[in-house]
Amino acid sequence: MFMAELNVPEATAAKLAQSILKKNLQVKAGETVTVEAWPHTLPWAVALAREARRMKALPVILYEDEAAYWDAVDHGEEKVLGSVAAHEWAALGKTDVYIHMWGPGDRVRLNALPPGKAGKLFGFNDKWYEAARKSGLRGARLELGRPYPTLEKAYGADRSTWTRQIVEATMVDPSELARRAAPIVQALETGKRLRITHPNGTDLTVGLAKRPARAFVGRPAVNDPKRPFDILCNLPRGGCQGCRRGASGR
Repeated sequence: MFMAELNVPEATAAKLAQSILKKNLQVKAGETVTVEAWPHTLPWAVALAREARRMKALPVILYEDEAAYWDAVDHGEEKVLGSVAAHEWAALGKTDVYIHMWGPGDRVRLNALPPGKAGKLFGFNDKWYEAARKSGLRGARLELGRPYPTLEKAYGADRSTWTRQIVEATMVDPSELARRAAPIVQALETGKRLRITHPNGTDLTVGLAKRPARAFVGRPAVNDPKRPFDILCNLPRGGCQGCRRGASGR
């Protein structure tokens, strides 16, 4: 079983947790905070729980073991894994802030599962969001859960460098992203063409349909029926998206 160790200083982990809780999720004293954790994200979950307590919030960590999860998959128990028990629904209904870090960690193994089997593992997804919207919670999906040995190998990446870059990008102030995004949103809505270039050789020009554009700056969308899945914002964030007229978009 892979158990992560913090490959950043403890002070940096604390700073990251503070940034997420204060700037992105705007946690208040007395609020309840639920953090999902797997072995590879447990150190981050602990840092988030510690900083939440420093803010006088009330955290709890939900833990799932990677080895036990895959043992259940191997024994055909995906329907059980894809179910949510009554006490977990109850906890969700009492949660103000929810923090998700991608799990299980072995996404390569997960992506290799037959569609039918994988579908059963995540059969709870739509009901989860429905319950979360009813409870009025807000939260975040942290890319800190992505770095994992099998993905490191698949991507040809260095996990330490990858993690450090995610940490740095996650701590960008959402207010600064919003300020920088404003003129870009206006340009996307009123412009005729967009040219995309990158040092790797990418050079692409596309036409713009002058549709409404949306900036994603790292704050959850609460009580917005057009953005039902954005009650959990992705972190790090920083991007714009054109919207289809009359469509909600994800």
